Amino acid sequence: HSVADMVALRVAVDDVEIAGQTIRKGEGIVPLLASANHDTEAFGCPHAFNPERTERRHVAFGYGVHQCLGQNLVRVEMEIAYRKLFERIPELRLAVPED
Repeated sequence: HSVADMVALRVAVDDVEIAGQTIRKGEGIVPLLASANHDTEAFGCPHAFNPERTERRHVAFGYGVHQCLGQNLVRVEMEIAYRKLFERIPELRLAVPED
């Protein structure tokens, strides 16, 4: 799971309608941010591990002013970690056939 599984309390700054439900200015909501990363309309195969995925609309690092300041560092660290892993274990392969 991503850090987006954390609770994110928000307050509406304007009246807004989402999926037929009106949220009035000043009302609080608790969005399930983790579900946003599983939206098949935003991501073709959201449950598939794809390190070459180009979609960047996920909220794993938060969104807007609440976005993680360290996200670019983490991306570089993961690239280095995977490169080192495959250098040390070049015979590493998927446990299941690639579909």
